[in-house]
Amino acid sequence: MRVRLATDRDLPAIVELGRRFHAFSGDKVAYDPNSADATARGVMQMGFILLAEAGEGPVGMIGVAVVPLFFNYAKKLAQELMWWVDEDGRSAGTALALLRAAEAEARARGACRLQMIALASSPTHVARLYERLGYQHRETAFSKDL
Repeated sequence: MRVRLATDRDLPAIVELGRRFHAFSGDKVAYDPNSADATARGVMQMGFILLAEAGEGPVGMIGVAVVPLFFNYAKKLAQELMWWVDEDGRSAGTALALLRAAEAEARARGACRLQMIALASSPTHVARLYERLGYQHRETAFSKDL
């Protein structure tokens, strides 16, 4: 398994991985591949997407925006926007490899912090992984469909 920066040539694979993530998330909003493509392009402009490859193609991705910290523009925040690993890649350490590579890439881009998200539907071991790696629980988000 290897982790590398995604390019525009990877957009079809990113859109497909996004479809799998959406199906897992249980979100009621319909998945639109054109929107996913446009979003991936935007993430690559304001940050980066890393792909984990095994065998014949991508088995996981992490997308991170790198932006000024809203209360101090001299500092940059790296914000995870998407993180997905196919089920068959989860036991191979793919998720951890993506996270470690995202930390390194964010640091290389000048970020002083990486903020990760756990969905309400995420397995409980995700939060434990974050804590084990030194992440602190700083906020909780709530959503309401309008």
